[in-house]
Amino acid sequence: MNLFTLLKSRGYRLKAEEEATDLDRLARFRKWIDSIGPSEQPTLYYKHALLPHIPWIFLPTGQRYTRTVLGPIRGLSSSEISVFDATLVRQAWQRHLLQAGAADHLVGELIDRLEQTGLYRRAMVVVMADHGVSFRLGATDRRTIVPGNARDIAPIPLFVKDPGQRRGRTSHGLVRTYDVLPTIAARIGLRLPRGLNGRVAFSAPVRRRGRITVLSRSGIGQVTMSRGRLLALKRQALRRQIALFGSGRRTLYDFGPNRPLRGRLVRRLSVTAGGPIQARLNDPRDLLNVPPEASFLPVFLTGEITGGQTGSRRDVAVAINGVVRGVTRSTHLRGRAAEYFSVLIDPGTLAEGRNEVQVFTVSRSGGRYALRRIYGQPYKPPAARKPTRE
Repeated sequence: MNLFTLLKSRGYRLKAEEEATDLDRLARFRKWIDSIGPSEQPTLYYKHALLPHIPWIFLPTGQRYTRTVLGPIRGLSSSEISVFDATLVRQAWQRHLLQAGAADHLVGELIDRLEQTGLYRRAMVVVMADHGVSFRLGATDRRTIVPGNARDIAPIPLFVKDPGQRRGRTSHGLVRTYDVLPTIAARIGLRLPRGLNGRVAFSAPVRRRGRITVLSRSGIGQVTMSRGRLLALKRQALRRQIALFGSGRRTLYDFGPNRPLRGRLVRRLSVTAGGPIQARLNDPRDLLNVPPEASFLPVFLTGEITGGQTGSRRDVAVAINGVVRGVTRSTHLRGRAAEYFSVLIDPGTLAEGRNEVQVFTVSRSGGRYALRRIYGQPYKPPAARKPTRE
């Protein structure tokens, strides 16, 4: 028995929707939200949304930063070839977290809809992930659990709002995915048939669980560990994430090597021009006329670096309108000789209309930064408009 057969047998109507991997996921989720409304018959609204699932193309606002699923450089987020470059592994994690923000945004829209229709207080709302994801150098499978990535795969978010519930609380019990069905049934007053393994999420048996077993698609079959071990690994994973991306006021765009350069005026830095190393920017026309409220924002700046030795890597800074907005390190894709760069910049740093881009290599000596311009021209601020006489 599953959730659908249980509720259908109890007189519920079902409005369930599965998902497909393409660019219209947010639009379809919003269409599903719009279908929610009061009815005389109790209803299960179910949505399987592939967010923050790949492809990573959305900002937390829901705006896209790539026009296609493949993106400007084919393979840049591929789990087959990009996972062998440390910079690309970390950037994939950054893009995943940004897209998790888009998922959060949609949950907010769902709650708004429930409140607008008068359903929120008496509805049961369950939000959960079906699996975790791991970002490790050389790991070509981000989803299959093994002992080395259990800290990333096993702990998944589960949020439950009961009908009439007004205050939240946190449970540290080892809740399993098969506990969701008994939890829903108990909260809406339905009796389950005998033989099901699951328990109500906030019950004493769940709180007493001391071990957990997760099935694996790998040859090992399953991963088993104690509660203490899993919680310790989870804390390690959180520390690793905070070390990379920070917390609090630091945003996900404040990421990469040479972070103190971000926000600094190029004209106040030591800059040289020219040289054998040059860069090509992908899709430069996207920055010629930027409407800030558009569904697409050109904040994922990528390109190729030429003139260096095969296998070279170098620190890179990207400036928008004369201010350094992104820092990264050049990368390589397995099986290709080309040297690439890619960086995500804060959408709030784009100006409406035309934006000028400069790309630099970065070196540091004695605490001072030195930049060499490999793409673009020195930025000249637009002349101030003279006041007109009436």
